[in-house]
Amino acid sequence: MAPSTSAQPAYSKDEKVLCFHHELLYEAKVVEAKVKDPNDKKDGYLYRVHYKGWKNTSVSPFSFCVHGDILIAP
Repeated sequence: MAPSTSAQPAYSKDEKVLCFHHELLYEAKVVEAKVKDPNDKKDGYLYRVHYKGWKNTSVSPFSFCVHGDILIAP
C-alpha cells in the first residue's frame, strides 16, 4: 500500500492486523500510530505493533515500529 495522504492513519490503536516480520506474516495489534514527519503529513504514518504471542511486558522488546505498507487488515 502506498503512503496514505489522508489526515487519519489507515490503522487505529488496538486494531488487529497482519504484519510481515522478515518474510513471515504474524498476527499483531497496533499499539500506536504516528506521523512519520510532523512537517509533512502526506508522508504517511509509522505504526508501533505488538506481535500476538510474543512476550508482553510494559517495555517489550517485541513491539516494533513499522511502515504501513507491511500491514494488512485481516
